[in-house]
Amino acid sequence: MSKYDYKTYRLKITVLTPLHIGNGREMLRDYDFAEKQGKIWRFDENALLETRNIDDPKIVEQLAKAKPADLITDEREYKDGSPLFRYHIPGQALSQDGRVREFIKNVYDQPYLPGSSLKGALRTAIGWWEWGQKQKSAQETDLFQPTGKKKKKEFVAADYELDIFGRKPKDAPGSHPNYDLMRTLQISDGQPLEPDVLYVTNVAVFRKSGTQPKINRITSLEVLPAKLSFSITLKLDTALFSQWAKNHGLNLGNASRVTNFVQICKAYTRQRIATEQEYYGRNNFPATSLALAFYDQLARLENQLAENAFWLQLGWATGWDGKTFDSRLKENPSANYLKRVIELYDLGRGHTYAPIQTFPMSRRLPLSLNDDSKLGKPLGWALVEME
Repeated sequence: MSKYDYKTYRLKITVLTPLHIGNGREMLRDYDFAEKQGKIWRFDENALLETRNIDDPKIVEQLAKAKPADLITDEREYKDGSPLFRYHIPGQALSQDGRVREFIKNVYDQPYLPGSSLKGALRTAIGWWEWGQKQKSAQETDLFQPTGKKKKKEFVAADYELDIFGRKPKDAPGSHPNYDLMRTLQISDGQPLEPDVLYVTNVAVFRKSGTQPKINRITSLEVLPAKLSFSITLKLDTALFSQWAKNHGLNLGNASRVTNFVQICKAYTRQRIATEQEYYGRNNFPATSLALAFYDQLARLENQLAENAFWLQLGWATGWDGKTFDSRLKENPSANYLKRVIELYDLGRGHTYAPIQTFPMSRRLPLSLNDDSKLGKPLGWALVEME
């Protein structure tokens, strides 16, 4: 077999609910953007400096102390085509500190869907599936090092992931990622879009407090709207499952562990939808009626999905269950393990969960654009179709 042998899939990804994938940067009001005319105006710092005499040391000193927003003294500059702004988009930042989490973009301020986000979501789904196939369970003793000291939070699931995705054999060259199942997948980025497709939405943390809903901790985000589509290429390096690979110390099992990703994602998403239906049914308030209706709709439409299509939640706001083994840890005998995780790492923030299936108690939902008394649909859901 050739050292390189790829199986290629073309995927169409259609955004169903507002999508945020961050670049790690938070924009600050009056320093990175201004709010005018119901829009966010993103400053072009270089253009702003060019309006001043930066050869004068006194001017430079004044500029160092000034907010960029203060440099625009003529309101007429807030218009289409103004060179002082990189882009402007609809929305208002309601976060308490006036920050907006920026969407990932290229050097031309064009937002795009990074292949790494899809790969991360597929990794979670495949990990969840493999946990069931291997009939794994989590034990309380897995939380501690041989010395008896508890593991650092970020490494708690490391051994489970290595058991599922592959670990470096003893005395073999390289590191664990070289022997990871997901190295067989190469996923391209989606095509870049113009920045004016974005808008700013505000997301709240919802939870039940006693018998009443509690909505607080507003986060402002740049998001892509529903109905946008991306074309992505997924390449599977089948040579890594061959005898050639085994001869080089790489034993990843059968290629179906990855090639069955459509059916795996269907099963994974089915249980996630059921979990969210149960959550919003248990926390059924007028404020969250849109979220419950959304998940009820997905459940009803599941049988109408094409054989080569599935739903998947991407990006920010997927929450605990979208980034962990979640439901697997709520099954016996792993439930005691999850209870101990919550206690050891204070994930419950003082709350107790009985039964453990009610963890976590909060969800992130966008504020409704049309009704202040309601929250919107959960962020980040997309339809993935294999073409």
